[in-house]
Amino acid sequence: AVDTSLGACLRAGVDPDFVVVVDPQYWNTRHLDQCRDGTSILISESSTHPRVFRQLKGLLYFCSSLFPLGEYIERQLGPLGKLGAGGSVSTSAWDFLRIVGCSPIYTGGIDLGFPDRQTHFRGSFFEERIHSLGTRRAPAEHHLFRYLTDAGPFKVPDNSGGTVLSDRRMIIYRWWFERQAEAYPSTATRSLSPHGVKLAGIPLASMEETLKLPEQRDWIDSELRSIRREEAEPGSARPKSLRLTAAVRSLIQDLGEIERIAREGVRTVAGAFEIASSGGNAVSFLDELNLLDEEISRSEHRNIVGFLLQKDAQSIVDRAHKEATIADVLENSDAIYRGLLESTEYHRRCLQNGLERLASETGR
Repeated sequence: AVDTSLGACLRAGVDPDFVVVVDPQYWNTRHLDQCRDGTSILISESSTHPRVFRQLKGLLYFCSSLFPLGEYIERQLGPLGKLGAGGSVSTSAWDFLRIVGCSPIYTGGIDLGFPDRQTHFRGSFFEERIHSLGTRRAPAEHHLFRYLTDAGPFKVPDNSGGTVLSDRRMIIYRWWFERQAEAYPSTATRSLSPHGVKLAGIPLASMEETLKLPEQRDWIDSELRSIRREEAEPGSARPKSLRLTAAVRSLIQDLGEIERIAREGVRTVAGAFEIASSGGNAVSFLDELNLLDEEISRSEHRNIVGFLLQKDAQSIVDRAHKEATIADVLENSDAIYRGLLESTEYHRRCLQNGLERLASETGR
């Protein structure tokens, strides 16, 4: 199951063997509010919102991260294994099943559209939240209508020969699944959603077909018990925790050097502004800034701190249409160095907090 459907599965008496959760957004964690009693093995990614790991207490396996900080940690701990990312957690869940050898894969609930103009399944968190947001002048139907219409809805063929409403948000998911079906023909995929969007290479299957499949529950349970026994062996996590501690300590120290450079950059820009405001020539300060830029470019961790600079970078791009003056150059440099300083301080603070929590849990 994926995070959005786990609650529905548990309410129906189905405790999935695995649950895939890879979303960094807080609101997506709310799908798991009533799911603490499940025993699923969690497949996740290090950028996933931390609240997820406080909600789901079962066995956890990380896949490779798509983000710089996660990539750095993985280099210290060893390869974790990549899962495909197509914009939806369902794409990662499908790729997980492909990698562990499932074929055929039967999917349920991946409609990629709005059958009967329904945006979410009954009882889902987002549907319930829409009701809580409703007011007299903007009832729940108002929010549902906007969800249906804001992304340019249009009709596409469905699995039963009719049409179903979809929109631009769903196009990338549709494209991803169709490309995977083409790229991995040995991994057959079937859809159990008669009113879902028709996907090339993923035909509709009936429930009767799935019920005729050979019984595998005993074998699956045996494999899962073996996995849990292996992970429960004393000391099995200790080597990785030691490497992780060393890697985080090293990163905190290295980020301190970038923080030093950023502080020097802020001071240099301030000095240039002071000279320029008094009528002096501030061009000479650019050479100092170039040297600082070269120091940053040589750091192997520049991508980690630079990941949080998107807003600053976009504001510079937005101003790039006009002819730049020395004042504009200094203003852009000030924004970049202050952004770098804020990013390194934030990363070091979070990493130090993580290091302390790791020490408290491992006794080191």
